[in-house]
Amino acid sequence: MKRNLSTFALGALVGLMIMARPTPVYGVSKEIVQLQQMVQTLTDQVAALQKAFLEKNAVMTQLVERSADNTNKLQAAIDNLQKTLQTSMGSQITSTNQRLDSQQNRLQLINDSVDELKSRQNKISDQLTQIRQLIESIQPPAPVQQAAPVQAVPQAPTLPPAPALYQQALSDVGPDPKKAMQEFQDYLKYYPTGERAENCQFYIGEIYYTNGDYQRAADSYHDVIDRYPDGNKTAAAHLRLGMAMLEMRQKDAGAKELRLVIRKYPRTDEARKATDRLKSAGLPLR
Repeated sequence: MKRNLSTFALGALVGLMIMARPTPVYGVSKEIVQLQQMVQTLTDQVAALQKAFLEKNAVMTQLVERSADNTNKLQAAIDNLQKTLQTSMGSQITSTNQRLDSQQNRLQLINDSVDELKSRQNKISDQLTQIRQLIESIQPPAPVQQAAPVQAVPQAPTLPPAPALYQQALSDVGPDPKKAMQEFQDYLKYYPTGERAENCQFYIGEIYYTNGDYQRAADSYHDVIDRYPDGNKTAAAHLRLGMAMLEMRQKDAGAKELRLVIRKYPRTDEARKATDRLKSAGLPLR
């Protein structure tokens, strides 16, 4: 029976194959060829796109690298320019501060000279008033017999008056600092307790400072501070002492002295100068 069934199935399959209308082989081959061509075209296009992408990616990579190099070069140039500007501005600020200090010292000398002239004028006026009163109170003297001439006895040379010596020293500071130095020293020698002794000691330090002899200038400022702790030049002496120490590369000691000026003499011209000097040296204010 199984054999019969197999024969029947085989016959049915053959009949179905005969009844079926097969598609021509030529049409199938043509469609396959077209499909293959389309696939090849797409493959070529994908390859071309990939190649173009790789080429553009390479170009972009080069551009990014060049941009990074240019950025680094530009940053280096900016850093160098900033350093150059800082160095140049720092030296210019220092030079300007020194010139300002010199001009302010000259103005201070002029103010002191004016004060001295006013003091001398007042003293002369008082002396003239006293002389006038004395003359008015004196009675005419009685005639006296002429005495025999007395031989003049040579006298020891007299010291220059303190106000005149001090005024002469101030006037010589600009044109002849060496002469002014000697005159200030003479004042301290002949009038150690004179009312301008403190000023003389201070200006001796200023002459040393202007000449670049910072150690002697510092010694002179120390004398002002030690001898006249409550004088009118004490604050200025502390200021100039700190500046002289900075010039001698003694940064810690100089900064300490300038901070003392700011703390001890606030809202003064000396405190402002001390603040400016610390800032120009790149040192903290506290």
